[in-house]
Amino acid sequence: MKKISFMLLLIFVFLSSNSLNAAVFPDIKENHFSYKYAKILKEKNIIVGDEKGNFNPDKNITYAEFIKALAISKGIEPKKQSKIWYGEFVDFAEQNNFLSGLKITDYNKPINRGEVSLIIKNVLDLNSEIPDRELYSAQIKDFIDTKEIYKDSILSCFINGVMIGDKNIIRSESNIKRSETFVVLCKIINPEERKPPLDIEQIFYSQAVPKNIMTKMFGKTINDNSLVNFSDLRLISVCYYGYDSKIHAGQIVMHKSVENDIIEIFKILYKNKFPIEKIKLADDYNANDELSMSDNNTSGFNDRPISSSSRSYHQFGLAIDINPLYNPYYIKSSGVVLPAAGKSYIDRNQDIKEYIKSGDICVETFKKYGWEWGGDWSGIKDYQHFEKTNVFNINKYKKPANALKPSQEINKN
Repeated sequence: MKKISFMLLLIFVFLSSNSLNAAVFPDIKENHFSYKYAKILKEKNIIVGDEKGNFNPDKNITYAEFIKALAISKGIEPKKQSKIWYGEFVDFAEQNNFLSGLKITDYNKPINRGEVSLIIKNVLDLNSEIPDRELYSAQIKDFIDTKEIYKDSILSCFINGVMIGDKNIIRSESNIKRSETFVVLCKIINPEERKPPLDIEQIFYSQAVPKNIMTKMFGKTINDNSLVNFSDLRLISVCYYGYDSKIHAGQIVMHKSVENDIIEIFKILYKNKFPIEKIKLADDYNANDELSMSDNNTSGFNDRPISSSSRSYHQFGLAIDINPLYNPYYIKSSGVVLPAAGKSYIDRNQDIKEYIKSGDICVETFKKYGWEWGGDWSGIKDYQHFEKTNVFNINKYKKPANALKPSQEINKN
């Protein structure tokens, strides 16, 4: 009987031991995204739990807590000589210039992701000279909303695979969770955990127009008398081959009903290496269409009617002009050419590679998705122009009476 009891005790101890070893922290389950990283850090004594053994993964981490874990991960051995528990860790971080660029007034307050990126950039001595900057920044879906002070460090961390965010959204001004710091710290101490993300497919995406872009657009391509609101529009990021045969990224504002069309069309143009010189918002030209076209800029939404009595599909974000300098708007009867600088290119028999022509990949792809090409029109030729006419009748369209004005949308966000 004693022998059986002893064996049962051994089994209990064995199972309990395995259970304790398996549980990194009681409040972090094995299927949690941070479990693997928490285990590594605990085994290295970089992090410890509270008096109950928990780590509270969803709570914010403070400056002091993050700096302590970072200092220990860099080899400091706590001596507990400072009157303030985190003093020696802060001293270590300052001596090594880890906190350069930060102004910390209270170490017991939460640290945000942008501040963490500044520290990481200092710790890893990441270079601010970033190759393919526009391609990488285009992959970070909220990069345009990122404060200038964080842009270089966020981009450096992203390129080096240390901070890639949730589905490429960083939220630099949001406080970082304790669980998220597990991942960051592991990537600092172990380069093999870093996975630099240059995935071109991630550059093709659409989002609601961010507040800073709203502010940029208001008074230029949109105003309170416009026929559409910001909520009707989408900011679409795409990738393309430039005239220099290099890959570039650009942004277009279009109506939300055609966002998927635009993404799929530009994916096809990219895969076929169809050359586009540049893609910038018309607001970069103060919404001056002549300037944008003369610069051969590809653009979409712009609240500009054809005339005082005739609406344009551009006013609704249902039209796009591609490589407009080499593919001008031309009225044969009057000789009008837009842009004026495109007059040399109204002769379509010239062998010019920048021309958009019937049957080419650009025309055929837009037509595949139900768009009309201005080059097919008679009397007027608009070789740069593609429009989607079957979404709704733009001449009968009325903005909902209760819709917010664009200026109100800006203030609401």
